[in-house]
Amino acid sequence: MRKSLNWGIPKTATCWCGERCYIENAILDKNCRIGNDVRIKGGPHLEDGDFQTHAICDGIVVVKKNAVISNGVSIGC
Repeated sequence: MRKSLNWGIPKTATCWCGERCYIENAILDKNCRIGNDVRIKGGPHLEDGDFQTHAICDGIVVVKKNAVISNGVSIGC
């Protein structure tokens, strides 16, 4: 299997999530990359919004297509 030059992951992977991640009430769109130690927690406490790497709708975090979330980022925590 050929490896991606960016993160060393197989080109057939549709989404990649790093180590020690916590993801709850979220949708990960196609080809997104999530770094290590990332926390994503959706819920009713979040206001709707549209951001560069993700959107929030009705408390659900949607990580956008081809988005890259860097190591250690927290969304909704």
